Amino acid sequence: MRYIDDALGLWHGNSTDLMDFLDSYSQGLNKHIKITRCVSQTDVVFLDVHIFKGVDFRKTHKLSTRCHRKELNRYHYLPCCSWHPKHQKVAFITGELKRYVVTLGEDDFSFSNDYGLGDTLRLHYGFALEK
Repeated sequence: MRYIDDALGLWHGNSTDLMDFLDSYSQGLNKHIKITRCVSQTDVVFLDVHIFKGVDFRKTHKLSTRCHRKELNRYHYLPCCSWHPKHQKVAFITGELKRYVVTLGEDDFSFSNDYGLGDTLRLHYGFALEK
């Protein structure tokens, strides 16, 4: 059996202490548990979110986010002509749009952005979306 879980942590301190902590944490785990870690002082991808220090980080100390698309993402959505009820088709589109707005913030979200969702839905799945 294989279980995959994701975790994200922020560290306030120096990199030597962080590496010591991660090493000691890893040593205390079961030998069958493997941990992959990504350590960065500027940005990291977690699930489908790119988290980074934006232009106003020094002033506000707030991290910025944007949607991250994995290179192999093929957007396997329900085709428009499927037998799924209309409310299910609307629900997945609404869910994806909400996810983009939450990740980007309402001010930064634009349906004509380069995230590809609109074009993918129109061209590959036959949905006629109003702009």
